Amino acid sequence: MSGETEENDNYNWRCDMDDLRICNEVLSDNQIKNIFGGKLNFVWEGDYEVNNQSDLENISGCTLISGSLSISRSSLRTLHGLESLRSVGSLGISYNSQLCDIYALSNLTSAGAISIFGNLRLQDLSGLSNLIESDGLLIDRGDIILNNLLVINGDLRVEARDCRRLEMRNLLMIKDGLFIVDDGNDVGSIQNINLSNLQFIGGGIRIFHQLSLQELNLINLTSIGGTLIISDTSLNNLSGLGSLTLINGDLVISDNSLMTSLQLDSLRIVKGDITINYNNSLSSFLCRDLANRLKCFKGDISIMN
Repeated sequence: MSGETEENDNYNWRCDMDDLRICNEVLSDNQIKNIFGGKLNFVWEGDYEVNNQSDLENISGCTLISGSLSISRSSLRTLHGLESLRSVGSLGISYNSQLCDIYALSNLTSAGAISIFGNLRLQDLSGLSNLIESDGLLIDRGDIILNNLLVINGDLRVEARDCRRLEMRNLLMIKDGLFIVDDGNDVGSIQNINLSNLQFIGGGIRIFHQLSLQELNLINLTSIGGTLIISDTSLNNLSGLGSLTLINGDLVISDNSLMTSLQLDSLRIVKGDITINYNNSLSSFLCRDLANRLKCFKGDISIMN
């Protein structure tokens, strides 16, 4: 046989994945793992669903799942058994009432779309700390600190419930949009957003109904591919967007009762409408000064504070 090498005690095992699949039709998973000392690295072709501990044990040692991995409505407390997983076509973790941590995913570096929601006891996503690339993220709770993540090839959407912190300091690109919104039932709890190295966002930014939000850091972002909406937050200013020069859509700043200044000093082009309304502590003079400094403005303007 030829292919990958697996060391077991004093022996060097070689196993081609095609040969492994042939063996898998004859031997049970545990028998194959015993042959390799329980260190078998294998690929799961297609989708896989986890509803209980037995489902999880069946893919223990798996390094790649080519389709979707769905972990849903289980009583699992941890995801022990997935420590070898490095790549997955997509990942869904939802409505697992006892799930407390996802540390077993600490070797996962690449994933398609990731959705994590409805896991009431999950407090943070530190188990995804080595994730480098994803096709999109949808998360509804738990502190989100993913400082190895470089690229999101889709949306970053946080329905910020019981989430105080969003930190992705090395994230360079969001291909589509950034959405920090409430879940329709509760006011968002997020206090700090740190995407300090983000340089490209292909879609818009919408930060809405986040009354706990006091700090926003996107200081290296120079352009936005769509509309920018900052509404119903506790931000004092927008200095965290101080390098922004171009908005390829509308600019909407509304209902931020503590905002006293804009500090969008680099902004020169807005290709849509400008709406700056109901920011009770913000001077209308500062708003009009921003509008007057724009070199290119193609829409209507509404200022009412």
